[in-house]
Amino acid sequence: MICHVFHRAGVEKDLDAIPEPFQRKIREAVKSLADDPRPPGFKKLAAMGNAYRIRIGQYRVGYLVVDRQLIVTVVAAAKRNEIYPLMKRRLGKQL
Repeated sequence: MICHVFHRAGVEKDLDAIPEPFQRKIREAVKSLADDPRPPGFKKLAAMGNAYRIRIGQYRVGYLVVDRQLIVTVVAAAKRNEIYPLMKRRLGKQL
């Protein structure tokens, strides 16, 4: 299954704040979501509908999956303790 991967506003800013070695790994992981939106180690975020996260070291990437339309939307990238409040803020009423 090949999905289209989109970034919500603010994701590039999130990535710019992350050190380069992790930033590169995160970008690669996000690209690979096109081939497999639920890679090994993914977690479904219980209180957030169709939201998931993947882990890259101490960082997390939060994203939404719309299976019927083959769309992955990256919502946020941040450290573990920052990702969940950030996603809730960015998704707001979508939850």
